[in-house]
Amino acid sequence: MSDAPSRRSPRDVSPDRVARLDAVIEQLLGVFSAIPSPDEAVDDHWTARDVIGHLAFWHESFARNVDDLANGRVPTPLRGRMADLNDQGVAEMRTLPVEEVVRRLLAAQATVRAGIFTPRLGVIPYRIGSPLYTADEHLDVVRDHVVAHLRGLDPLRRRESRPRSRDRPPPAGPG
Repeated sequence: MSDAPSRRSPRDVSPDRVARLDAVIEQLLGVFSAIPSPDEAVDDHWTARDVIGHLAFWHESFARNVDDLANGRVPTPLRGRMADLNDQGVAEMRTLPVEEVVRRLLAAQATVRAGIFTPRLGVIPYRIGSPLYTADEHLDVVRDHVVAHLRGLDPLRRRESRPRSRDRPPPAGPG
């Protein structure tokens, strides 16, 4: 046995990276479910619903590319300017009930998990004209993307979950 560190092939995938992505998606959905309204504004452009739709749109693209590669098909990454693709994704997802968008995000993650360990995966495209990433690199990029949007959603949750002042009684419940 050698003491030299093992070299990972671009086809090797760290189970820890997959677990970290699973965890951050679970965290995202927990924060999202704690927001009083999905139509609450996150910034001047998007609502919480739009953020989840945006993430679902991109996650479905990632999942399609992983699934294509895992099954020996040529992937068809998104083509276009990033701003246009973001607008397109949000607009498409706005037409769906929030529960459907969440279901699609979870289905995309299940597809990623099912195909990401396939030895033939190689590098994964992001969109036409962008760099190709190894599976581990792509998992990190996707996780970082989700975390960035999670930071934007988190204050909406906190607004609802701030501790009540001890001087004020809680609101009366029904009945």
